[in-house]
Amino acid sequence: MKLLRTTNRTILSVAMITAIVGCTSNQASGTDAASSKGTDSKSIASTATNETKLPLANPPVTINYMVLDNPTSPVVATAPVMAELQKRTGVNFNFIKTDDSGYEDKFKITLASGKLPDMMYATPVNMKLYGPQGAFLPLDDLLQKYGQNILSAMKDRGIYNDMKAADGHIYGLPKIRESIMANAFMVRQDWLDQYGIKTPENLDEFYTMLKTIKEKDPAGNGSTIPLGVFGNPDTFHDIYSSFGADSTFFIKDGKMVYGPSMPQMKDALAYVHKLYADKLIDQDFSVLSKTQWQARGSSGQYGALIYNAQRTDYFTQVLQKQNPKAKMVAIAPLKGPDGKQVAVQQNLLGNVAVLSKDTKNPELLIKLFNYVFSPEGQTLMSYGINGDSYEMKDGKPTYTAKMYQKPENTTYQDVSHEYGMFGWVIPVNPTPKIDEELYKGTLTGDAVKLQNSYYLNTFPYPTLSFTDQENVALKSKLTSIKDLTNQYQMKFITGQDTLDHWDDFINKLKTAGLDDVTKIYNDAYARYLK
Repeated sequence: MKLLRTTNRTILSVAMITAIVGCTSNQASGTDAASSKGTDSKSIASTATNETKLPLANPPVTINYMVLDNPTSPVVATAPVMAELQKRTGVNFNFIKTDDSGYEDKFKITLASGKLPDMMYATPVNMKLYGPQGAFLPLDDLLQKYGQNILSAMKDRGIYNDMKAADGHIYGLPKIRESIMANAFMVRQDWLDQYGIKTPENLDEFYTMLKTIKEKDPAGNGSTIPLGVFGNPDTFHDIYSSFGADSTFFIKDGKMVYGPSMPQMKDALAYVHKLYADKLIDQDFSVLSKTQWQARGSSGQYGALIYNAQRTDYFTQVLQKQNPKAKMVAIAPLKGPDGKQVAVQQNLLGNVAVLSKDTKNPELLIKLFNYVFSPEGQTLMSYGINGDSYEMKDGKPTYTAKMYQKPENTTYQDVSHEYGMFGWVIPVNPTPKIDEELYKGTLTGDAVKLQNSYYLNTFPYPTLSFTDQENVALKSKLTSIKDLTNQYQMKFITGQDTLDHWDDFINKLKTAGLDDVTKIYNDAYARYLK
């Protein structure tokens, strides 16, 4: 049971790469319904605009929906929440599935075939790329007529502009996240208690904590690794944020800037290099897989982590099998040189569902999701079934005890996933800050509350839209820029090169077209603000 997530954080570096390849990874063979009828306008029951008269279709109709799927977190049409949604509306889902690792290719092949299902799961980048080309229906008029709940949600949650393509049209329906928590700093609280180490509040104290853990070697035989991370230099994004730096394009002083080229990034990389040189970071981080990283964390080698804070409960549960006192907890974002603390957050906008050019009855689909976005639909998708997964207390839905009974080696989010809450691949608008209740009384819940107080009021990574001409220019330059960035950052961190050559790095970025790309991003941002 795993709740479908796109990434640990949705930022422009992801959008950059997907703009290059033209189609993102994520997407789905196999079906999840016995029959596939498509939508039939004759089956639709009459409903008034902005009102919901259930069922929406009688007799029921089936929607063909192409989605990505993961063997460890399958999309199941018979999950309690999904079954209830279909029962209420008379609209059934035939999920056409492809494993998430093969979805990009399947998505491209399906588009090229010209024969499209009613709906397709897509990233905002793909929606904006292929919508204007005619693959997906523009939904503006349909939303005005039948989707006022959807429009209100997009505006209230601040993602309306993120949904617009470069031509000004909206080509999809949003899956709004139930939690914007991305990564967090986590520490072995039992080790801090054991050695009298103060919980770090700033970068210097974090260094001191890591150095003490290395010296004390609580894991024994020199096996202790103070900070466990894995992947490319972006894994240090939370440290960069403490310096006011960033790993991608972001908004600074009202303009889009490339974070890796900012002076603050030079200081951030100097700090990370010091951690690496003093062997306070896993020396194998750049070649570790997630599975290998998790194995080291589960064996009790790591004193601190930078990852999704759901791992607090996960690792605590695993580690307590060996050591009942073990406890992994999240701490506040570290204060940087200027004293500021900023938590890295995800965009509320996850992925989207697009209505293909072959959709037989788009009005039905808009009405369906207008119901999902209604107060009644929102409660269903956020809390599940009354009397089962939630009950009413003081006039408000409240999760029942069973939602906090987490099986071993799972997260609390997994429990809600098993019920089909938050829609997996279904466009939804969860109850705001539902994650605080979903994780109530857990280490993850403590992390959610802690992080919520440090998020920026304005999300710094807007989902921008590019014209065809801009996409051509980006495709020819962004790969080189990102490759150069990864190469130089890795060398600066590991000491294969020194920051004395910072200017050489900046000059190579400019030669690769950084100034032109920055102009394109700012032109797109200007359109975004209109």
